[in-house]
Amino acid sequence: MSYLLRAFLKNEWEKNNSKALKDFYADPITKCIKTSKNTLSVWVSSTNDFSSIEMKDLILAFASSTQQPATLDFILLDESILLSESIEIIETEGATKFYEQNEKHRDLCNLTYEKLGVVSQHIMNQFSVKENSYRITLGKILELMADAVKGDSPKIALDDLSESWQKHVKKVLSRPPKEANTAT
Repeated sequence: MSYLLRAFLKNEWEKNNSKALKDFYADPITKCIKTSKNTLSVWVSSTNDFSSIEMKDLILAFASSTQQPATLDFILLDESILLSESIEIIETEGATKFYEQNEKHRDLCNLTYEKLGVVSQHIMNQFSVKENSYRITLGKILELMADAVKGDSPKIALDDLSESWQKHVKKVLSRPPKEANTAT
């Protein structure tokens, strides 16, 4: 089973909780599932475990494509359900600074007004199950990014990130290491 990871605006979608699709507020749809060329960007994952390395790497890939660090919300979509609803999913190269993850990018494509409704309803259905959404705080994403740029073979090159990301990550890297608890 494959999962599709999508960044979303949790606070916006909460407004549509317990509403029928025809009564959904427009803002979550227009702000959160804005399409380009009738496509919607997602990332494929073999796991729904947000604490896994695979998922953290996908979150880092997405974050590395943004201009500045921020708290982020993600939702897991069920690929098989979307396919059963005639939503086309194609492989497309991601455009992130985590180059090894770019092959895991997908697009929901040939979206129409009706299919966008299907995707919107699916997001709400997935959102109703707590384990399908995840918030990563600013502090945590900065720690993950700092770890990703360290070492001889970093996952992401610090110089490839935006100036804002570089500034914030350098602050994290310059902190003294946390001391291990020596209490007995």
